[in-house]
Amino acid sequence: MAGLSVVLVGWGVCVIGLSDFQTTFGLYLLFLYVKHEHIVD
Repeated sequence: MAGLSVVLVGWGVCVIGLSDFQTTFGLYLLFLYVKHEHIVD
């Protein structure tokens, strides 16, 4: 799962650089999904 964390961090940096609301929202939804999956697992 560590690899996925690296991808999320990289994506987060890109989002900050782009300052794109839609992308940020998408990243937030992905974070919630990953968090939910982690709890279930």
